[in-house]
Amino acid sequence: MKKIYLFLFTLLFAWQGYSQVINQNAAWPNASWTVTGSYNSGPLAFEANPLTSSNFAFDDDDAGNTSDDQIAAESPVINLTAAFNAGEKQLRVTTQYVFRTLSANILRLEYWNADTNQWVAWGTDIPGNNTVVNNEFCTPAKTTFTSTELNFSSFTPTQLAGFKYRIYFNDSVAGSAWVWGFCFDSPTIVSSTPPASAPDCPINPSPANAATGINGFGDVILSWDMATTGGEPTSYDVYGGIDPMDLTFFDNVTETTINAGAIEAYDLTVYWQVIAKNSAGEAIGCAIWSFTTESSPGYCLNDEYGQWPTGAAGYTPNICDGLTVNNVTTGGFASEYSLVNVTAGETYIFRSSVVTDFITISSDGGLTAVAFGTSPLTWVSNVTGQVRFYTHVSSNCESSNSNRTRSVICGVPPADSPDFVSLQWPPNLDVFQGNSGTVYGRIYEAGLTDTTTGQPAGILAWVGISPEGQNSNPNTWNTWVPATFNVDAGNDDEYQANIGANLVPGTYYYATRFNLNGGAYVYGGINASNPNNGGNFWDGTAFVSGVLVVNPPLPPANDECIDATVIQLDEATCNGTNTNGTNLGATDSGVEAAACFEYGENDVWFSFTVPSNVATVDISTDFL
Repeated sequence: MKKIYLFLFTLLFAWQGYSQVINQNAAWPNASWTVTGSYNSGPLAFEANPLTSSNFAFDDDDAGNTSDDQIAAESPVINLTAAFNAGEKQLRVTTQYVFRTLSANILRLEYWNADTNQWVAWGTDIPGNNTVVNNEFCTPAKTTFTSTELNFSSFTPTQLAGFKYRIYFNDSVAGSAWVWGFCFDSPTIVSSTPPASAPDCPINPSPANAATGINGFGDVILSWDMATTGGEPTSYDVYGGIDPMDLTFFDNVTETTINAGAIEAYDLTVYWQVIAKNSAGEAIGCAIWSFTTESSPGYCLNDEYGQWPTGAAGYTPNICDGLTVNNVTTGGFASEYSLVNVTAGETYIFRSSVVTDFITISSDGGLTAVAFGTSPLTWVSNVTGQVRFYTHVSSNCESSNSNRTRSVICGVPPADSPDFVSLQWPPNLDVFQGNSGTVYGRIYEAGLTDTTTGQPAGILAWVGISPEGQNSNPNTWNTWVPATFNVDAGNDDEYQANIGANLVPGTYYYATRFNLNGGAYVYGGINASNPNNGGNFWDGTAFVSGVLVVNPPLPPANDECIDATVIQLDEATCNGTNTNGTNLGATDSGVEAAACFEYGENDVWFSFTVPSNVATVDISTDFL
């Protein structure tokens, strides 16, 4: 199942205070504020100075990748003593801002501890809220940042009298970095009386608990009501996932709603939980709610990754003989479509290189489906024009950004088909990487193979190899090695092919393929219960594929220095050639490689004797 990713949200907050001894806007431009740090002070980088403008903005992109920038806008001292004595012992800061973040940078609110003369982080880092802006950071629309409550009930008189706060940015704790930037409006700091008790759990979820039929391909809006008992919440922690025993924290929000985005799956049960919080604590034992997305209609028309390849022309199959595989794209994703040009009355077979992929064909721009099913999908077109060729992970319409090939076979091959084919031998092959084994298959056609000597006209043969680890139907495979005539075997003709030399270690499966007079492909399997009895048409049960195991290669003979291969030099020309060098399977000899050595540590060894009158030796290699 597809994971449920980050809950998108909008932070808005309306502060419900009481007397508010402190309710102070920074009122930028304000000369009582200070800007501190080490930073590029040029106007392209330092876009807005809060001492002289209504914003605080810094463009680290324009500061340059060699500039190590740390900059902070620091408030004047704000004496908290009066608020403390009035019982208002918590603070909150709100502001409007834009911030495009990268992983290296830090942007956060901090307060001054006058006892230790240190700045202390006030909550977690301020999150990014823009992924587009790269200059003039005060230009885009801003969103609201609301800090967590800072409870100062335990502050000493010195801390109360010397309190101040700042907005602090560091492009990288590791030194110079090249990141983006930010812009803040004037912040407001407000004091309030801490709640007497923690809030109770939220109520009235929407969608209702255990709701079904929720559209998973549009934005899912979650909402709830504040409990009528307990302390007043100031924020909510939201959790979600597909396992109620392992929910993931998504975000802390201050409103009673969150946009969960698109779930992008059918028949998926999503669990979610909301925990109300304030400075006195958090709700305990809150219920885990759930909803289930609507059932699949049987086809998939969602396209998380859109169209690929792009463009309006679409793909027209080059050859329509009922046999040739026409590749639409080799870089397709699941939850994506390609445009294919089709002709009414023609037969099309739509395929994905991922044999379990689910395919949907739409002839009306993705509004409805005219054909759907697991790859390969056969459809006789009832339109002349363009269709959308969708691939998805399954009929649940999940997405995947792993590359797959979308291809189409068009046309109907001749009706000719052999009377018998088989995978004759062997049932198993075991080779070392770089080596190959021989596979044999047989074909019989009455009046042809039993009446001719040698290879008759009209018969073509191949041995196919599955994707690594996939014991699947051979008609979904893409790798076919042409087989050559071997021998007349009674009434049958026997063909052979060598396979395995170009494969990496792993387990593969193989079968034979034949066609007669350009007719449809037929596939041969070997007797599953008694391989010595040969085979018949592949059916995956009684007559199956052979198993090919490719083992890691053995080290070459000259893997160690003591076993170096001697290169014989021609005394007349002083040339020496060794044509069978390979470092496939070689191991590390423990000798440090030269700086110009390009093959890593899998080294092999050669030796030669240099004539006494030679001062310079040129060596070149071109190993496998």
